Amino acid sequence: GAWAVQLGAFKPDTDANKLRDRLRNNGFASFVDKVDSNGATLWRVRAGPEVDRGAADKLRANIHERMKIEGIIVTMP
Repeated sequence: GAWAVQLGAFKPDTDANKLRDRLRNNGFASFVDKVDSNGATLWRVRAGPEVDRGAADKLRANIHERMKIEGIIVTMP
């Protein structure tokens, strides 16, 4: 498995893509993925992935410092 930093989940994919693009413009590898939750589709914005938890923690701290966005560490399959 791997680790990523989740920075948001949006109903409109356009909002998710805007945040992803802001992250990329600031030098962070990021992506959007789709999840179905309680009958609704959400688009999650994540940075990474990283191979270990420590690297994901550093990534989260860097994003917070540079962009003032809080994130949570999540595992990826």
